[in-house]
Amino acid sequence: MKRAFSFFKQVISKNQISHLYLISGPKGSGKLNLAYEVSYLLTRKKDDDERVLEQIKSGVHPNVILIEPTGQNIRKEQILLLQEEFSKTSLVGGKRIYIVNHVEKLSQGAANSLLKFMEEPESNLVVGILLTENKDLVLKTIISRSQTLNLSSVHKEEIRASLRENGVDEKYVALIPEVTQSLEEALELVEKEELNEIIEVIAGIAANEVEGVY
Repeated sequence: MKRAFSFFKQVISKNQISHLYLISGPKGSGKLNLAYEVSYLLTRKKDDDERVLEQIKSGVHPNVILIEPTGQNIRKEQILLLQEEFSKTSLVGGKRIYIVNHVEKLSQGAANSLLKFMEEPESNLVVGILLTENKDLVLKTIISRSQTLNLSSVHKEEIRASLRENGVDEKYVALIPEVTQSLEEALELVEKEELNEIIEVIAGIAANEVEGVY
């Protein structure tokens, strides 16, 4: 994920950002977190404005919209709502970003509406970030309009490095990657109130294994 993030930093610094990206990778590869970080780079007004990233992740930033499946599919109404929101004048200037998680789950109606939206963007300030675990299931017409990036699985050390960057206590840094191989889930675990209980259970299991108790 770090290489992909460096790529985005470079194209953004050179003002060469494309209007649409398709990010493909297995579960846990950090796709959604990467989309949040890229959205932050595109919307922040100053380098140290961490408040912007928190707004994006919590879904309250006015210029960033996340679309995810409701049930089995992403519905046409969700794409129409996106179009409606982006047709309005934003209270905050700058780029406007939409993130479609699990883009392979677009219904036929939603896919048609998204294709129309991509062909007739409201302005050159709109950037789309499409995420998928299986690029083979994404419509070829969408792939052909996207710049594609492929992410690999995240290793434990990458998860630990990301946790450290987020200021997580070292005792959690050591054990959380033993619970999940997903970067997104690792970061979510840090926010859970029952984290101490989870860590105690993991530490107990690890101690038993060392002693040969199964």
